[in-house]
Amino acid sequence: WLGLNIGMMLFVICFSGTFATLSNELDWLLNPTLRVEGKEAPYAWEAMYQNAQAAFPDLRITNLAQQKNSFTETGDYFASTAFVRHPEKGTLKVHLDPYTGEVLGYNPFLDVQRFFRSYHNNFFDGIRGELVVVFFAFFLLFSVLTGFIFYKNWFKNLFRLRREKGWRVFIADAHRMAGVWSLLFALIIALTGIWYLAENIFVATDRSILRFPTPEKISEAEVQQLGDTPEMISLDVAVQNAEKAFGDYQVQDIRLPSQPNGYIVMSGQDSNPLTRDRTNKVHVHPYTGAVVFIQRASDLTTVNFINNIVDTLHFGTFGGLGVKILWFVFGLILSVSILAGTYIWYLRHTKKIESQLARQAVKAKRKKTVQRTAPNPQQMGFSWRYLTAGRGAIISMSIILYYLIGTGIATVTNGFRIWSGHPKGYVATVDSTQLGTWPVALDCTYPCTLAEGTKLTARFQTSGIPNYKSLHLGVQTAAEDTLHLPFKGSAATPSLTLDSTFTNNKIARLALVAKSHSAQIHRHPVSVEKMESIAAAMTTQFPTKPERTYADVPTFVYVIAGLFTLLTGGIVLIWTVFVVRATWQEQQLMVIS
Repeated sequence: WLGLNIGMMLFVICFSGTFATLSNELDWLLNPTLRVEGKEAPYAWEAMYQNAQAAFPDLRITNLAQQKNSFTETGDYFASTAFVRHPEKGTLKVHLDPYTGEVLGYNPFLDVQRFFRSYHNNFFDGIRGELVVVFFAFFLLFSVLTGFIFYKNWFKNLFRLRREKGWRVFIADAHRMAGVWSLLFALIIALTGIWYLAENIFVATDRSILRFPTPEKISEAEVQQLGDTPEMISLDVAVQNAEKAFGDYQVQDIRLPSQPNGYIVMSGQDSNPLTRDRTNKVHVHPYTGAVVFIQRASDLTTVNFINNIVDTLHFGTFGGLGVKILWFVFGLILSVSILAGTYIWYLRHTKKIESQLARQAVKAKRKKTVQRTAPNPQQMGFSWRYLTAGRGAIISMSIILYYLIGTGIATVTNGFRIWSGHPKGYVATVDSTQLGTWPVALDCTYPCTLAEGTKLTARFQTSGIPNYKSLHLGVQTAAEDTLHLPFKGSAATPSLTLDSTFTNNKIARLALVAKSHSAQIHRHPVSVEKMESIAAAMTTQFPTKPERTYADVPTFVYVIAGLFTLLTGGIVLIWTVFVVRATWQEQQLMVIS
């Protein structure tokens, strides 16, 4: 009954998850900037950082990451990635040679891996889609448990392959063994899928349950002594110090500090491949290279530890390419089994009804009674038994089809824009100036009016982290009221969203004001007239608020997404036609009986 009613949705979820397991490898095959020659050499972290910064001098690099668990467990043959924040294009992935630091290319955040992960996670339908996917994980779990209940002595077929009794027996044993192992695989997928619901509940109710321990920030007294633009130590030195202090550890990801009092946070692997990289962290002082704090997976709470092995178990990212291929094969078996189970049920159910009709005919012949003539299907009219003949499958399939078609349309119209940026002209530079020792540009986003909703961003164009005590927008209204609105966020790109104060008051003067740790005030006036001019130009260019653009990604991303959509849609369509046809045949037999 579960398979008949929710099999279609389970198929789409499992089928997309199956491709998600090898989505990184698909990107590697199709994108030449992701391919490098593996070497027996350390990663050139500092060269990667410097080259990425040189390629995007006005943008902020948030972190560097090395692909892993692909062709080998250490990630050979995969380019490293620097994540860069662009004001209009969103997050960019800059591909780098991990051994030389050479910039190989870049693309938006949307790629094959991101498409499959997002579609499998929520159908590009936000929190509602996530709840739908998790909800169906419970159905998968129930189906698996009933499989173990009705599959007698399943444990005997875990490794049972009798070759000595001929090919027919061998194939039968192989079929049973694959079925048992598929059940075990489906059990892992169902349980880990359900855990994602628990994770969302923890996030919504008490984030502290999943929060990692962190050290105290660099003290205010020390920050004051750093100077206006402290330079970080070499990332190569920081990595060496981290790996030496941790022991048996390889750094895979480096998150750069966003504030002068933050640390370089490194994530990586120790001897437990089941845990995600982020469970093993080393916090390094960005200016001295001292190891400040070490977090090991073995020190985490039980809930946090479980939460950080779920993803690797769900997608098979814990044992290199071999495990990923195994997960892909089992995923295909599971996806096909969901549809094949429905086919088998209809065959058996139809034969059962035909057998009943045959027995009735024999009884009627013995009693010498006249048998009923089978009615003409065109004269039968509508019967509610038509809807319930397949155990309610027609009703549930209609609901699922409606949802899948709706989210499919939304994916095309909005889903591919989620990870992209806005059109050119959505962000404008109001002014570029020098605040003390800091060169800075002030940007505003559409509509760039002095009203509620406009976002202002200060882009500090320094090689190091700007070390100011505070940054605010000084506002003087026509009524001579003075306001100080603080910028928040990363020290290099802090932002401020204007509130209702600007809608309700006429603004006379604006100023960008920075205060150093030595109590020096640096002020630069911001032209109200120029902002009004920019707002007028933006309104002319965009009469209504511009939507995000379709990501300017390599063509193969859209080709893969299109082929997957056609393949999945074709299978679902064929299966729908089959179920409707089979149910209609059942209807005729049931009316006859």
